[in-house]
Amino acid sequence: MKKIRSIICIVVIAFLIVACENSSSISDTVFNCFKEKNFSEINSLFCDKSKESHNLEEEFNVAIQFIDGEITTSNPKIVLINSGESIDNGIVTRSDKIYQICDIKTDTGKTYEILFHMYTSNDDESKIGITNILLIDSETNQEIRMGDNLKK
Repeated sequence: MKKIRSIICIVVIAFLIVACENSSSISDTVFNCFKEKNFSEINSLFCDKSKESHNLEEEFNVAIQFIDGEITTSNPKIVLINSGESIDNGIVTRSDKIYQICDIKTDTGKTYEILFHMYTSNDDESKIGITNILLIDSETNQEIRMGDNLKK
């Protein structure tokens, strides 16, 4: 019985480590796409539904123009703000997360935050991926949105 508990604990810990690395990787990718002004990579992270309903390239260009100066932060703080699941008859039908990338500084002294929502699973597969990104000026709270809030 102790061996079974130990094995279960090891599997759970391994799963959590992989999940944390995966989410950190996605957050790092989002941050680096803004820092390097790389639309094609950030576009690949968006869900099909947002790609179909928005001109993400235009919205990304507006977001890049919104940033005053060049991003100088190299290792921002990343916070998982919220995560949730919907379960129907014991089956996960939807799993989503909201991340915040904090204290993004530029060479002009401005500070920004990036928040993004993503579905990691959904019974509507066209919603799997990033649904929307908010770029926020930390001083004025003015924001630019890419994509759509598909939680409606």
